[in-house]
Amino acid sequence: MSKLDEHVVQLGNFIQDIFVRFQNSHSSISRGPHTLLSHHELFLIEVIGDVGSIKMKDAALKVGIAVNTLTGIVDQLESKEFVTRVRSQTDRRVVFLELTTQGKTIFKSATKAKNEFHRATLSSLSPQERSTLLELFRKMANADGASSEPASSAKTKPSKGK
Repeated sequence: MSKLDEHVVQLGNFIQDIFVRFQNSHSSISRGPHTLLSHHELFLIEVIGDVGSIKMKDAALKVGIAVNTLTGIVDQLESKEFVTRVRSQTDRRVVFLELTTQGKTIFKSATKAKNEFHRATLSSLSPQERSTLLELFRKMANADGASSEPASSAKTKPSKGK
């Protein structure tokens, strides 16, 4: 087995251990309204919550699924009254997604839980170790040459004629 293959196995094990630690030692933050959603539903709520309003096509790209698959997820979230569709006033073919009041509550709950978990994870590291870890994650996130621009930097709002 190559050294890289050994590291791949180790990384997978570490990620799994971190996940288990999160579930066991932070059970209080792993409870809340956000835990009632599927992974894709929660991820979509986080994407929308980060930008406020996003085109269906752009949301599908960020979540990493096809638009027709996203449509089913949006249908589910809309039936739960977490997400609403807003048609563009300038181009009626364009549909934006926005969080409802209940969706914003879910987003806040999930964000709080995620931040508490990240804080607990990072608190065991020295400032230098945190910097190193973040730099390594930045490199890993951009390994395919993707932009290093944060996901929350591209904010687009529909024109509401209400």
